[in-house]
Amino acid sequence: MILIVDSGSTKTEWRLLLDDGRVQAITSLGINPYFIDAESIQQQLLKELPENWIHEGKITKIYYYGTGCGNTFQQRNIEENLRRLFPEAHLNVASDLLGACRALWQHRSGYTGILGTGCNACYYDGNEITWSMKSLGFILGDEGSGADIGKRLLKKYLEDQLDEFLAEKFRQQFPFQLSEFLETIYSKPFPNRFLASLVSFVKSNLQDNQLKSIVYTSFDDFFKLLKPITDSNRENEIRFTGSVAWAFEEILKQVASAYHYQVSVVIQNPIDLLVQFHRIDA
Repeated sequence: MILIVDSGSTKTEWRLLLDDGRVQAITSLGINPYFIDAESIQQQLLKELPENWIHEGKITKIYYYGTGCGNTFQQRNIEENLRRLFPEAHLNVASDLLGACRALWQHRSGYTGILGTGCNACYYDGNEITWSMKSLGFILGDEGSGADIGKRLLKKYLEDQLDEFLAEKFRQQFPFQLSEFLETIYSKPFPNRFLASLVSFVKSNLQDNQLKSIVYTSFDDFFKLLKPITDSNRENEIRFTGSVAWAFEEILKQVASAYHYQVSVVIQNPIDLLVQFHRIDA
């Protein structure tokens, strides 16, 4: 049996390919090794994965694609945790960006973007990533992501830059004091998840031009980073995955067009196409 995993900062999708062709699916909390230590990862896996997956020893291969797994150190961190639970399985740990590429392009080449809780982008040659955008995280970067849009919205709210009607609607949905917002962001775990959770307000009130402007500006900053890297290449098709790309697809395509990109595919989650990829290669 083959286990395929796509993990972001907010949630993780697990798909177990059974020998008879059926697929078992579960969703768990996200695993970002930059925000959660090895012991906590292990506890989370033991708590959220089905016992029979762990104890029956029938899983022979694991393909794990995860946020924060773009370097060898963090890949080894995830590998060690999976090895404890699945000692007999052959492990393949890679970045969520490679997973997105394989899902969106299979074995063809092209540009790939992730806009979810965080963001990333790269060029994929049909086999591997040949370059990628620098991933600086939600404090220094992640332009176009849920955390970035949430941060821009919260900053405008706390600085009294939203009109009163919109500010009151926000206050009703998030009835926190300034000190509570700051504590959540600077003292509590997973501040990126909290900021990204504010995107639900933007999505529900997107008819408001102030919120449209926040999304547009966030996407514009994303393409500004992408443009200098890809400008010399004639190919301009780009494919996206992620909850934010999915939620604001129309605005994403408008901004992309201004930078001479064609957004040809937008999917909410890559896991089902990753299952397809590994079925073909099995």
